[in-house]
Amino acid sequence: EAGVRDASYALKLLQSEGELSIASTGKDPHTGRLVTHEYKVEGPVAILLTTTAIEIDEELLNRCLVLSGDEDRAQTLEGLLARQDREAILETHRNAQRLLQPLLVANPFARELTFLDARTRTRRDHVKYLTLIRTVALLRQHQKPLQSVEHRGKTLTYIEVDVVDLR
Repeated sequence: EAGVRDASYALKLLQSEGELSIASTGKDPHTGRLVTHEYKVEGPVAILLTTTAIEIDEELLNRCLVLSGDEDRAQTLEGLLARQDREAILETHRNAQRLLQPLLVANPFARELTFLDARTRTRRDHVKYLTLIRTVALLRQHQKPLQSVEHRGKTLTYIEVDVVDLR
């Protein structure tokens, strides 16, 4: 989080606009004259931020899905034991990820879902909410029938969100 403070504006722009460009002055290697170089970074982008800070840039925060850890005292011993099993857990997760196919996910419930939209923060959270639902459906892809549709001369394969994904 401390490193993000200096790059906060650029990160927000990259996340919202999907790209970031910056101009910088440097010497032309052939002429030695100062010239402008443009650098461009294109998204999509994922930002993982960890902190114990109480105050976080509100504009950056409302573009993020915020997850908090369980800080209960009982987690201390469990955390030590879990670290012992870390490699086996990571191997299981990596193997599970290898089973996932890149599929399109259709959400037939999207228009029926309600979400507060009176504030900018909640409007942005709505997109994250729909993305979370699609992610859960994608993780459950082997429990769903594959469907297909013809689109512009190509057959697209997809799965659909179901009520289990919504729960």
